[in-house]
Amino acid sequence: MKITYIYPEEAALWKNIEWRCYTPARAINHTGRHKAYLIGARDFGKNTPQARVACERSDVLVIYRNLWGNTLSGIQHWRARDKIVIADFDEAYQLLGEHDPAYPFWFEGKAASPNPAGNITPPPVVQFKWGLQLANGATVPSKRLADDWRAFTRLEWLPGYIDLQKYMDIHPQAHDEVILGWSGPATRLRSFEASGLLAALQELLPQRPDVRLLLCCDQQVDAESLGLPPQQVLEMPVRSEADWPQPLAYMDIGLHPLEGAFDQRSGWPALLEWMALKIPWAASRGPACLELNHYGWLVENTAGAWLRILQDMVDHLADYRAEAARAAYMFGISQGIEENVSQVLETYARLAGPLAAVESQSRPIIPTSTL
Repeated sequence: MKITYIYPEEAALWKNIEWRCYTPARAINHTGRHKAYLIGARDFGKNTPQARVACERSDVLVIYRNLWGNTLSGIQHWRARDKIVIADFDEAYQLLGEHDPAYPFWFEGKAASPNPAGNITPPPVVQFKWGLQLANGATVPSKRLADDWRAFTRLEWLPGYIDLQKYMDIHPQAHDEVILGWSGPATRLRSFEASGLLAALQELLPQRPDVRLLLCCDQQVDAESLGLPPQQVLEMPVRSEADWPQPLAYMDIGLHPLEGAFDQRSGWPALLEWMALKIPWAASRGPACLELNHYGWLVENTAGAWLRILQDMVDHLADYRAEAARAAYMFGISQGIEENVSQVLETYARLAGPLAAVESQSRPIIPTSTL
């Protein structure tokens, strides 16, 4: 099988692209029996010579996230040439709230930088639905996310598998403090407050002077604005692949606060990283992490619940580390991409099957004049 992954070129999406495109592509090429190519979404939309050659050589085109504009014309073009087109996405864009910085783009078509052509019309969230209808099917890392979109196309649950090779050289760095770690875009820090974790940290840190909170963000964070003691908050900027995963070497306990329907449709990348490195973790209880309840500690979203579990984890860290080094570690390394690349390929093969071909014949063709 030959597969081309089509990925967005936005720098802020580097981690999503790594997990959903680059990691499986590397593993597919390592098989020696299959081949994977990578091209940017702009090249695909413009049908540049490089994109055209890659797509012509491929049996399957996997388009990550950007299902709007010229991409829809590209899907129609290659479907007409008997290529299998699979959409892949990992966030619940349809559930973004008006307070979210991404809302104006998805629901109003407003680009982050001025666009000479004006707003995207119809907005991306509408065109995204068209793209799903045009594709043979889609893959997502969340079962709830799959349920959300089954009315538009065939959906397959495809978890994000971890590239264990990237973590081979990550070894715990000696330090005297107990470091609680979190990574993600600064826009998701609001989950700290909404989940009750922030209130718990506001109480925990003064109680435990030897505890530090490590924030690995794409922007600088003002600890005082969060109501946290600045001397107990550490920051390590994470703006590109070059900045990661080294910060994991400093984390003693991983924090994974989730709040609301959007968060509860997320995948497992952060949890798999911690498990592969034997780092104990605590996460908000809910559908997103429910299947991993045997490998970490799930917490109700109240300040009291977060405070109790963090106090216990800090005070008995050796016990939690020992627990994380058993079943959680074994599960983490079982999710390596090299061991699961056959699952990726089999998923694509199912979506390329006869049922997908029959269903696609009844789907509407979107007039290119509307794009």
